[in-house]
Amino acid sequence: MTLTAHALGWSAGRTPIVSDIDLKIEPGELFGLVGPNGSGKSTLLLLLSGLRRPSHGRVMVGDIDIQKITRCEVARRIAIVAQQLDTSDRLTVRETVELGRTPWLGPLTPFGADDDEIVEKALAETGIGHLAERRWQTLSGGERQRAHIARALAQKADILILDEPTNHLDIHHQLSILALVRRLPITVVVALHDLNQAMVCDRLGLMAKGRLEAVGMPKDILTAARIEQVFDVCSRSIGDPASGEPILRFALSGEEFDYEGVSCFISCFGEQHCACRDLRGEDAEPRRERRNGL
Repeated sequence: MTLTAHALGWSAGRTPIVSDIDLKIEPGELFGLVGPNGSGKSTLLLLLSGLRRPSHGRVMVGDIDIQKITRCEVARRIAIVAQQLDTSDRLTVRETVELGRTPWLGPLTPFGADDDEIVEKALAETGIGHLAERRWQTLSGGERQRAHIARALAQKADILILDEPTNHLDIHHQLSILALVRRLPITVVVALHDLNQAMVCDRLGLMAKGRLEAVGMPKDILTAARIEQVFDVCSRSIGDPASGEPILRFALSGEEFDYEGVSCFISCFGEQHCACRDLRGEDAEPRRERRNGL
């Protein structure tokens, strides 16, 4: 389902936080939102989800203005995992995920076997089936994050909005959640701080100072010039010797890159090729002492 913003903006009092956002996200697209802290990413996601009413402009789901339908109708179309979410300590993980079915329940449609199957699938997809009977207060931050994502999956909406879903997660679960998001057959909008993780998106939107500065393919958005302009850091794209995919490395503006450390960290595994030689010259010797460490 298409998600569209028309001249969208929101102000806190007289202070504009997000301004003049025009954006169309296509059905089935994985759209990433990147930008520095305070650039307006979270506010934009709240506006797109309908949880925050815009000061001006509108958000359309398909051909429907979300301000003209009920919260329940919005929730059947859009699920969101925001940064700050509260859940009662008395609830179990399963009960938390079951809350995702709320928009579909009513006096004539109580929780049934189909709902239970959807909840079980969401628990399995996020790798928390073994935590189903655990109380909320016993969970780590990463476990809570996965439970919230499972709740959103159980909602079975056409559009999923995720605000920094890999926060608090170890590397295994970061990769698992990103892989899950990529294979979902729905529209997904995700805010990410890790620009290398953002490279897997179909398209990216780059935000700065409350405005959408650019929209396009990751390789066209995450250029060295744009990254320096928006994030105030220098960047280099280094090809992964195994896959050929670009890997972004960063340094503070004005600092030199440690090319040996960067390249050896990525690819010096004791075989025939050392990426250091690509950066320092064909005759350079690999930094073999780094292979067993950083």
